[in-house]
Amino acid sequence: MIKTLGESANTISRIQTCFKELSVRGEGALVGHLVVGAPDLARSREYIRALIAAGMDAVELSIPFSDPITDGPVLQDANQRALNAGTTPLAIFELVKELRRETSIPIVLVTYYNPVLAMGEEAFLKRGLETGIDGVLVLDLPVEEAASFLSHARRYRVDTIFLATPETSEERLKAIAAETTGFLCFLLPYGMDRGTQLETSLQRVRALVPSELPLVAASEGSGLASFATFIRAGAQGAIVGNALAERIAAGISPEQLREFARELRTSLRAGSPVAPPAPANEVPHLG
Repeated sequence: MIKTLGESANTISRIQTCFKELSVRGEGALVGHLVVGAPDLARSREYIRALIAAGMDAVELSIPFSDPITDGPVLQDANQRALNAGTTPLAIFELVKELRRETSIPIVLVTYYNPVLAMGEEAFLKRGLETGIDGVLVLDLPVEEAASFLSHARRYRVDTIFLATPETSEERLKAIAAETTGFLCFLLPYGMDRGTQLETSLQRVRALVPSELPLVAASEGSGLASFATFIRAGAQGAIVGNALAERIAAGISPEQLREFARELRTSLRAGSPVAPPAPANEVPHLG
């Protein structure tokens, strides 16, 4: 059911419900990330459906952008191919509307700020509500400059997701967490997706942000062993993006992508359990 403006401020969002249910079962979330439109919109639709059929807990759908500075080379290439195919934000909203009739898993829209500015913050988030988007991550919108966006997001009941890195200061990390209502995306640079550095970084973040806020790790690398490692190190979820983009660029079929995602999901569930959830009465609608 799509959220409406009349819902209570204490409403638990689809994203929060997902993480809460997984945490009760001692499982981490696997979030699939795709640049929509690579190689074209029709193929993207098939790939997204394949991920949903494979049991992904949530999907991130990225609006292609001409200067994706936050992404590594694999996703940068996917952005360019999607733009070359003529993919537009409005087409992606329509795709989300179609997908929402087929699935109840959380759908997160990932974008840079320029498409939001071009449409207008309120119009962008209102359309998000109408099409069934659960959360938005604006990669280049710092929390210090997000007051207007956050106000509209609260009005239209769209969860806000922000990025943090191992270099994020304690003060800024707390400020980011205070405005994050879906999950906190912790971006690990290439090479820091395993070992003691990973554990130390995740433990530091986990100690500084509210216990009820899910921490989801993403890496610039694509090592498949990393995803279960994130969960064992204390994250509540892992984002798989580069590994999917590499296979899509190589021409993998939707059926093959579904099998790959299914194996990945099975492997993640077989890993060590995540940290126990906070008591039910300590899980409010953040923000």
